[in-house]
Amino acid sequence: MKKMIFNQQGFTILDVIFAVVILGVGLSGMTTLFSNINKNSGTNQMILSATQLAQEKLEEMSLAKKYNGYSYINTTNYPTSAEDLTASGFAGWTRTTTITEVQESDLSTAQVGSGYKKVSVTVTWTGGSSKALSALFTNY
Repeated sequence: MKKMIFNQQGFTILDVIFAVVILGVGLSGMTTLFSNINKNSGTNQMILSATQLAQEKLEEMSLAKKYNGYSYINTTNYPTSAEDLTASGFAGWTRTTTITEVQESDLSTAQVGSGYKKVSVTVTWTGGSSKALSALFTNY
């Protein structure tokens, strides 16, 4: 004879629906998170590349000052016109160098013959975004 079990435990249909809804909300949040991470990773890579290109120019100028002297850092040797970086493998990218002699007291007000040159290098890429780095060169 079959014995009936009356105290059976298990999941009801409401338990299953509730679990599916919670999992669905959680997974949609995770999908949004991964989508944003993926979208921003491209921008971060561009900023990193631009920073490296700007740093490269500042290091080049630092070596030029060391071997050629303070007076070598001028707009004749480093023109302010945009330098096209396509030949370096960065199509649509430009690098602009600005040299300004500044006052010793605030390092921002222009003053010719002060012995301080503020050099700013700005790298711009397709889409209009840019990254700028600055350095100070002194006549010591």
